[in-house]
Amino acid sequence: MKSRDIFIGIDGGGSKSKIRVEDAEGHLLGQVVSGPANIRLSVEGAWHSIHTALDEVLLQQGLSLNDQNIRFHVGLGLAGCEVPEAVRAFLQTPHSFTTLQLDTDAHIACLGAHQGGEGVIIIVGTGVIGYQIESGKSTSASGWGFPHDDEGGGAWLGLEAARVTFQWLDHRAEKSPLVEDIFSFFQSRYPSICDVGEFSQFNRICTVSTDRD
Repeated sequence: MKSRDIFIGIDGGGSKSKIRVEDAEGHLLGQVVSGPANIRLSVEGAWHSIHTALDEVLLQQGLSLNDQNIRFHVGLGLAGCEVPEAVRAFLQTPHSFTTLQLDTDAHIACLGAHQGGEGVIIIVGTGVIGYQIESGKSTSASGWGFPHDDEGGGAWLGLEAARVTFQWLDHRAEKSPLVEDIFSFFQSRYPSICDVGEFSQFNRICTVSTDRD
């Protein structure tokens, strides 16, 4: 059987991952959204999100990463690549790809925003980062991760909402629709076991509460 090439693009962030699969002619075979893929927080968790999503897409096409007649090429932009130890651990994990290219999620976002050319972007998602590619060199500001950096990002805003809610419970802050909604969330899941993605989800609660206020 003639071998073929399959190309996979993965954008992995702190709350979710986006996976796109194409054939050698550029035809879309499938795309899916999966769980978080921040290698600073969990290399194992990142690989799990990636494989879960890929299995879903490939199964729909009757394909498998174990097919010896297919060369799988993957390019990944993942959160957490600023930590060298996390990068090494991720790359040392056994995988089935013929070729693998890894960079930061900010780098691939900048390339995508400028059609593969140079430019500058500001990303405000689970975290926050400013990123620039100029004269072949990359520079960045912020993006060091939650909770010690990334002010203004989704996770940071969620944590601030949690703090205001605790202040209200202690009668140190005024009652509002926001704190009531956050408290309702806490009643089903205690905040001490919330992770970065769940704090980021508070963004939606904040938005709904602001619209009601």
